[in-house]
Amino acid sequence: MSPEPAAGSSAPPPTCWACRGVVAPGDDFCRHCGRRQMRGDTWYYQAGWILFLALTVLGPFALPLVWRSTRLSRSDKWILGLAIAAYSVFVLALGAWVFALMWRHFMEIYRLRSELGYQ
Repeated sequence: MSPEPAAGSSAPPPTCWACRGVVAPGDDFCRHCGRRQMRGDTWYYQAGWILFLALTVLGPFALPLVWRSTRLSRSDKWILGLAIAAYSVFVLALGAWVFALMWRHFMEIYRLRSELGYQ
């Protein structure tokens, strides 16, 4: 019972994102595997929100949102995924640099305290 494209239509029929089975345009669930088909309609699958969440809260944990979004093309997914990964590496390196700077300052304070005779 697969829906067939209308006569004269050159567009391929819509397929399930999970099993790639043919689904009717109005179906909310795949008739083959039962997966929900409206995945990209929620707000957190939009590119702007993905970027906002990645830069503020989630960091690299936003990458599954990129790859599951149906609103982004394959090239957009690669670009956004690489941008989020690069930003995550930058933030990690910045955090390591800040930690090393703080460690040096604390060691200097400890050295000065011992020179002045504080325990």
